[in-house]
Amino acid sequence: MESNSIEFTELCRECDVLWITTTPKNQIQALGKLEKTQTKIILDKPIATNTREIALVEELIHNSECKIYLSQP
Repeated sequence: MESNSIEFTELCRECDVLWITTTPKNQIQALGKLEKTQTKIILDKPIATNTREIALVEELIHNSECKIYLSQP
């Protein structure tokens, strides 16, 4: 994701809603790249596998300009 982060962010800006379904580490990376967009984001579970990841997700949610939701069954 690092080498294509600009393309990723630009492509995602064209979407109204993004559903991120990948590992917690990748979800955190994607959320970090999208936090300044106006996109609605749905995070798939699990959103974290340890307390460090939970803290990162909480920080990203608090600093984000997008609306973030947790997927539900």
